[in-house]
Parts: sequence; structure tokens; C-alpha cells
Amino acid sequence: MTYTVWHKRKGLFSLWHKIKRVTGDYSFYVEAKGLTIVHPVRIIEQEDWTRYEFPMNGYRFKFSKERHIITDKKIQQETGK
Repeated sequence: MTYTVWHKRKGLFSLWHKIKRVTGDYSFYVEAKGLTIVHPVRIIEQEDWTRYEFPMNGYRFKFSKERHIITDKKIQQETGK
């Protein structure tokens, strides 16, 4: 099952952009070598193995309802319910 992610830059004059056929997304923090600066990044992967990386502090994200269904199924499998 795939879902859709909308993203836009934070600000007054930015528009929502759609990424379809998303199979997974996750976030992590990138540390700059030798510095104490930490950059949160959102990774979005599509069916065809295309990968998008967005800085989370400069973008807003919306997810379709299918993502919630997929997440609930994964939680049920992990807990055995």
C-alpha cells in the first residue's frame, strides 16, 4: 500500500507540492563533523526507489490517511494483537 505526502516551505508565498506512491518515510538527525549543529531531516521514499530529503526545520508536511492505516498495521504486528 502506498500513500501521498504534501510538502511546502515555511513562509507566506509557498505552495503545497505532492509526492505520490510513497512507500515509507522517516526522520533522523545529521550532525556536522566537528560542530555541535544538528540538522533534522525527513526522508521520503517512493515505489521506484526515488528518495527525497527535506530539512524539517524549513518545511511543513501533510500525510494522507493511508499512512495512518499502514502505521497501525505495523504497530499491531509488532505487539502481536
